[in-house]
Amino acid sequence: MKIRQGFVSNSSTASFIITKKDVEEKTIQAIKSYLDSDENSDGWSYTDLDLTLDGFTIMDNGAFHNFLKTTDMPYGAIIFDGE
Repeated sequence: MKIRQGFVSNSSTASFIITKKDVEEKTIQAIKSYLDSDENSDGWSYTDLDLTLDGFTIMDNGAFHNFLKTTDMPYGAIIFDGE
């Protein structure tokens, strides 16, 4: 648990790593299309690496998580880290 004195903030950061070997190319393309679209209301950015697709945002309100539920992302292919 974090305790902060002086001010209260509802901002949170989050990141993810998708291992490409575990995900179909069409799913990777759908994710990149979503992240590049106006639907990406949380401002996720990503880096497309050889083995992974890595993402980061400073405000995670869950819109990307809801989008992922519409894909065929296999369990364990994405690792999230958030505060």
